[in-house]
Amino acid sequence: MFTLAALLFAANLVDVGGRKLHLECTGGGSPTVIFESGLGEGYYVWSRVQPEVAKTHRACSYDRAGLGFSDPSPTARSIASLIDDLHLLLSKSGEQPPYVLVGHSLGGLLVRRYAARFPDEVTALVLVDSAHEEGESITPPELAAVQAARRAQRAEQLRSWHASGKFEEMGFPSTVTGDLLTQLRRRSATAAWWDARFAENTLPDMRTPTPITVPTIVITATRWPLPNGFPAPAWTRYTAARLDLQKELAARSPHGTQIVVDSGHEVPTEHPEVVIGAVGRVGQ
Repeated sequence: MFTLAALLFAANLVDVGGRKLHLECTGGGSPTVIFESGLGEGYYVWSRVQPEVAKTHRACSYDRAGLGFSDPSPTARSIASLIDDLHLLLSKSGEQPPYVLVGHSLGGLLVRRYAARFPDEVTALVLVDSAHEEGESITPPELAAVQAARRAQRAEQLRSWHASGKFEEMGFPSTVTGDLLTQLRRRSATAAWWDARFAENTLPDMRTPTPITVPTIVITATRWPLPNGFPAPAWTRYTAARLDLQKELAARSPHGTQIVVDSGHEVPTEHPEVVIGAVGRVGQ
């Protein structure tokens, strides 16, 4: 049976200064495509996308600090610290720009910030059902109250998983089983809790609009079914306003395109072909 230490040794762990982050790069060809996952998710989210992209490009996915195989960060989570981590990780690993950045959900906001901070490194963006800076402001008050209660419930669930070692399936490869899977789930459940707290604690910073100066494809999911316990009229208003924000992201770029797809939020796993096609269009 593999031990955690053995699998960590097999994974590509990059020293970024007293701690290690997990980076998986495959394929070859420029520009290099960098995948940024959503809230609480790791590199495995791109398991149906990266192999296809790697047929024509260098393609890299990674675990943010504390997720999956990556060591926790010694500093408080912030947007700036996460961008610093990615920049340092790519530099230390020897990966070279130009980059196409692909960000899902929260990752969409992070890649926009990366591109604004390091404009000489980024040639294009693919935003996959991306978070928007005004996402909280469009939420009707009656819906916001329910969402706040659900977030608190989720945080308690994550804390419970971490304490008990009983975690839901978090998407690790099928080859990871047994005690190793339990340990990795524990690490990821803890990091997901950190990510959730980070998102709430950095809302003022997240609301700062980020200009987009490079060609951008915005992939927008439209299948957002009414969650149990949510007020239907408020949910209808919210999802309509959300579509308007997705249009705004595409319009923000001087060369922006929107692709609307009949999918739930998890587009990389539900419709990987849409992401693969978008990367092909901007990565030429």
